[in-house]
Amino acid sequence: MIKENLIEGFLLCGGKSKRFGEDKRFLNFKGKPLILYQLEKLKRIFKDVKILVKKNDFLLKYFPREFFLIEEEKESAMMIGVLNGLKNMKGNEAFFLSVDMPLVPEEFILKIVKIKNYLGVAPFFQKKTHFGTLFLKKESYDEILKSYIEKNYSFKELFNKNCFFQWNLDKEKWILKYKNPFLNINEKKDLEVMI
Repeated sequence: MIKENLIEGFLLCGGKSKRFGEDKRFLNFKGKPLILYQLEKLKRIFKDVKILVKKNDFLLKYFPREFFLIEEEKESAMMIGVLNGLKNMKGNEAFFLSVDMPLVPEEFILKIVKIKNYLGVAPFFQKKTHFGTLFLKKESYDEILKSYIEKNYSFKELFNKNCFFQWNLDKEKWILKYKNPFLNINEKKDLEVMI
């Protein structure tokens, strides 16, 4: 576990799973629902972890509200969840993980939160930046909000600015021991890649 209490963990769960056809959060992964698997991973690393959900999410009926950070927006964009997390965080740094990226290794999370010279860090691996895993400072809120107001809901342009960093993992040998570490489950066919 990271001893610094100032780094918070956020599990992004506000998507609609339209392309997948059913709620991905309850997909069985290693004998448990995906949401529980990801939550346990974050809890092993961070002391303070919140699940980001929409205000009408049925999970709110069955679990204590202190587990959640509720997104008021009806739109489904990852940027909304990130903004909500940054706006409500207690400390100065946070790690965001998308619920549908179960292969992200804990070793990666422990390494990315040590990169401190930028407003935000995202992994670049196999010719692609994976924005479902982000390490952000609270000060990144204004830049991200500006992008959102301009209706640019993608992090791609944002991470082309010098204050953000795309960590090139293609040059890191330790990551090669993990198969598809940044696989994002969007469609049923993605499950075949996990096997």
